[in-house]
Amino acid sequence: MKKINFKSLLFHLLVPIMVSFIISMLIGDYKEYYDSIIKPIDVPSLVFPIVWSVLYLLMGISAYLVENIVSDD
Repeated sequence: MKKINFKSLLFHLLVPIMVSFIISMLIGDYKEYYDSIIKPIDVPSLVFPIVWSVLYLLMGISAYLVENIVSDD
């Protein structure tokens, strides 16, 4: 079983999170817009950042796994 490279994993986790942070700083406050649109179901605005944070973490994990699969060849 291959050992986990924690530096590489941390790098792959931080890149999508930092990019999302930069984008959120550029966009600004979205809550007024989000509350004004018509949604098919009533979803609280708190759900949006939580779901995207989980997705960005999963993107980092998948990038780490892809790098390790490619480097094993």
